[in-house]
Amino acid sequence: MISGLFAGIFSQSLDTYKTRLQRDLSYAERFSSICFTKQAFAGLGWRCAMIITATTALPYVQGKIKQLLNNQ
Repeated sequence: MISGLFAGIFSQSLDTYKTRLQRDLSYAERFSSICFTKQAFAGLGWRCAMIITATTALPYVQGKIKQLLNNQ
């Protein structure tokens, strides 16, 4: 859970910047000027929740599926 939280925090601003570049190829704002703004961390809670869920729940589900497949 902790690693998912840190992954979300550290990757959010980078992903926001990348998305803005993809949306508008003429986007000229410098990375350093957007990286630490409030807009760069919009949606951080959802991102952390999704990463934490993926790193905790999915291995459990994968194990159950493997058990079901091995029992057949």
